[in-house]
Amino acid sequence: MPNGHVLELSTLPAIHPKVALLVYFAPSLIARLCFSPLALPAGKMTRAIDVEWASRGAPNSLQLLSKEIGWSNIPEILMEASQLAANTIGDTVITEQAAIAVMALLIHDLEKLEILSVLQIGSGGDYLVSLRTLIKRLKSNVAEFTRRSARPSPAVAWSKSINRY
Repeated sequence: MPNGHVLELSTLPAIHPKVALLVYFAPSLIARLCFSPLALPAGKMTRAIDVEWASRGAPNSLQLLSKEIGWSNIPEILMEASQLAANTIGDTVITEQAAIAVMALLIHDLEKLEILSVLQIGSGGDYLVSLRTLIKRLKSNVAEFTRRSARPSPAVAWSKSINRY
């Protein structure tokens, strides 16, 4: 059973205003959560995910959290794109893009981090992120947000890695 509030995809522009996550990654996350691997009933606009989380305060202690992700108030063109995603881009790309959207929702919800920009390949991370209350900048590695279960399941486990530099 999810705890807390629904993490809404429609909030991405407000919580990460320096990057265009909603436009580029929301259709893949909706496709992954709504249609594949298991289809949701028509009209359902949320899905629970399970998250293995190690907070910055206790990096060696994993917690299993259940979070609810929603996609109400998404522009119709992005909803249409989510329905066509499997015919347009490969399964691996859909999963990678979905992982970025989930990471963005989780790092803001759990650590109050904001994504500032993408990092160049070989820099040791994927995104430059900032703690809104501090001026520290961190690297977030999307590769660490990996699918933990090989079997189709409505509960998708994600793990987190935030690397200081």
